[in-house]
Amino acid sequence: MMSPVLDLRLSRKQHESTDPISAIISFRRESQSNDDFPRKLNISYNRLERLPGTFLSLLGSVVELDVSDNRLKSISAGLAQMPLLKVLDARGNSLEELPMDFGQCNSLEEVNLGENQISVFPPAFLSMPHLKQLYLGSNKIAKLPSDISKMTRLEVLFLGGNHLASLPDEIAELPSLTSLTLCHNHLKSLPAAVCEMHRLASLQLHNNHLETLPPALLQMGQLHEISLRNNPLVHRFVRDHVDEVPTLQELAARSIKSARVPYSPDQLPHMLVDYLDSSQHCDNPACQGVYFHVCYRKVKFVDFCGKYRIPFLHYLCSPTCQDSVPGHNSAFSGQSSCASDDPGDESEHEQRKMSRVLLSNP
Repeated sequence: MMSPVLDLRLSRKQHESTDPISAIISFRRESQSNDDFPRKLNISYNRLERLPGTFLSLLGSVVELDVSDNRLKSISAGLAQMPLLKVLDARGNSLEELPMDFGQCNSLEEVNLGENQISVFPPAFLSMPHLKQLYLGSNKIAKLPSDISKMTRLEVLFLGGNHLASLPDEIAELPSLTSLTLCHNHLKSLPAAVCEMHRLASLQLHNNHLETLPPALLQMGQLHEISLRNNPLVHRFVRDHVDEVPTLQELAARSIKSARVPYSPDQLPHMLVDYLDSSQHCDNPACQGVYFHVCYRKVKFVDFCGKYRIPFLHYLCSPTCQDSVPGHNSAFSGQSSCASDDPGDESEHEQRKMSRVLLSNP
């Protein structure tokens, strides 16, 4: 019985191709029936510059086709003659556009065209009734079509590494989308309609030009993963929280509170008593210090071990307080850290003081 996979990819260490297309054409013509031909065909890394229509027309029984990392500049119209094709991997080529009849590949469920030269979102995808996963990363796409909502079964859309400066409101009308990757683009804002994507669980926005995010993003309870690093809103947030110097009055009051020196209205003016009573405890559970008007706000980037990457504020009594936080390596630093998503790992007081930021207009 024929193996379900035919792997003719060329090793990166090899320097001469064995012309897999000719070999496959010869083998296919000798096959007695479609049952004798593999369902998965891998001809990646073969320096192929074209896929002849006569070749594709012989692959009617193939379900998965991998032509990645070749030198393809185009794909012939014969692709539509593969009625069973569900997975197409053509990443790492030099494709600029798709054939006119590409939209007739009605069985396609997963397409990867990353690392090509595509500058216009291929309209053929809008007419594919079963497409669930679409990967178009590292291309030159600058705009998404307003009728993108026609892709009703799309679950994963990867557009990282393109030239997108804005998104159409209609992107929120993708009813099945659970994962949206928009990292390494030129986005300055997100349409508020994104917050209406009730099935979206993963949103990758790092390395853009985002200055604000829709406030309603906080209400997306199903959103389990979001990445915001390397955006102006994060840099501005860190820059704006510059440490201040406490006054002599505050330093004296801190000493009184830390040393637990007793005081009463009989000993001090009411104004000073009220001031001493207004002290706030440091958010560091290992610290017994207090602060009054001046605190040291430190950003804690929590990624929940690969999930959220959202900055939080912690209010500390001194800039050295971050060095003695138990169980938290650089927990209060401006660098990303991996923290448990179990709320029991932090004290109730710490959680109450921790404020989620950057998800609202400045």
